[in-house]
Amino acid sequence: MTINLQIRKHLGTISMAAPVAVALSLRLLLLLVTVHATGVSVLTEGDTFSYLRPGMELIRNGRFFSDGMPEIDRTPGYPIFAMLCGAFHGHTILVSCVQILLAVLSVILVARIANRIFQRPRAGLAAAWFFACDPVSIEYSLRLMSETLFVFLLLLFLDRMIEYLESGKTQTLLIAAILLVSATYVRPVSYWMTLFVAVFVAAIQFFKRDQSIGKHKWLAVGQASLFLAVSALLLIPWQLRNFDRSGYAGFSSIVEKNLYFYEAAAVTATLNHRTLTAEQTDLGMQDDQYLVIHPEQKTWTRSMRLKFMRDQSMQVLVAHPFVFAETYLTGLGLVTFSPGATEFLRMTGITQVHRISLAEYLRQTSAGNGAAAFRLLDIPAATLVLIAFEGFLLALYFGVAQSVVHGRRWGAKVYWIALVSLYFLLLSGGGQAVSRLRTPAMPCLAILAGGGMAAIFDAREKRSKYSGKGRNGDPGRI
Repeated sequence: MTINLQIRKHLGTISMAAPVAVALSLRLLLLLVTVHATGVSVLTEGDTFSYLRPGMELIRNGRFFSDGMPEIDRTPGYPIFAMLCGAFHGHTILVSCVQILLAVLSVILVARIANRIFQRPRAGLAAAWFFACDPVSIEYSLRLMSETLFVFLLLLFLDRMIEYLESGKTQTLLIAAILLVSATYVRPVSYWMTLFVAVFVAAIQFFKRDQSIGKHKWLAVGQASLFLAVSALLLIPWQLRNFDRSGYAGFSSIVEKNLYFYEAAAVTATLNHRTLTAEQTDLGMQDDQYLVIHPEQKTWTRSMRLKFMRDQSMQVLVAHPFVFAETYLTGLGLVTFSPGATEFLRMTGITQVHRISLAEYLRQTSAGNGAAAFRLLDIPAATLVLIAFEGFLLALYFGVAQSVVHGRRWGAKVYWIALVSLYFLLLSGGGQAVSRLRTPAMPCLAILAGGGMAAIFDAREKRSKYSGKGRNGDPGRI
């Protein structure tokens, strides 16, 4: 018996080596192709320099500044990480290599969490394969952006949360709180998850049927309160820093800008039958244009401008709730189902796909016909990649659906992972929607899909065993 267990463990280790090796190979291969085809420019497109500038200033002068002012859009987690990994000396590829290492470790963590939840080696193996081959995760493990580091820290947090759900230890929950706060300093999208976790921790005890409301349930309330307190003690200092340096009391001012330039702008663009890009231009989305369009705000402080953005945005959203719901759900659908093929192909040097992704189409098009959305299909290679990536997504969601259907069998841990993935997806809708925003949800979706695939394999084995026996337990006819 012991020998059989050792053999199974050894075979399981060999099986896990395959997705880990594939994850490493795919990312290194894409990095080589990207550097050969485009140099390192694609790796630092988009938001990269908004992270690198304050990080560079912090290393050189000991202050987290951008353009001579305290940085309040970006949090310090990723800028410090990028600087320490080589960005300070311009070693872009070195940063990408470190991120690839984190991505490979994330594959292992995904498998570990899936195995602990579903208690089936097949679940961890399938989850590892899903995450190892996810195109968006592969792409952003190379780009100098915060996604890969955030996902790694998120998985460490999820691993500790699963441990807590199994053991109920307060120490484990506090470690989870520290990891979640660390992830929030990398990407503020998890800021409100601290409250979400506290509510979940308290709720799972109160909804257990095998206990009366007693010391165990009130202990959970105490643990939830402690989790919230520790998280607040670690998050509030950054808000105090922002308020002291700029008068803005929030954790990240990018929230107000996204609300103004994306969510409210998408609503007004829809109402006026204009493109989102045109609406953003009129609002002065570019830093050097905002004060040209709003000259009366030249004497305002940054906190006054941010308050103006929030107030104006809320007026628009409250006045047109159904239009806002429409634009938000459209963006949510885009994030959830967009394959991300164009962004991936641009890294390989196929310049024809530049700015013809579905996300860009929605920005450039108002209420016209949809013909322009299919320009991507005119490129044969792009068409094949798009079909393959969309097929991957559909297979993933099929596995997720199977896992949720059988969720009662595995208990609260499955619903916890499902709620976390739902949290990140629901926050990704609206005018700013791109496939990149799906990245934080992907490890959770991969874990669920792994469990779903394991359930399918188990069901097939049971049917096979049943069909191979007669009514009296004798082998049946084939």
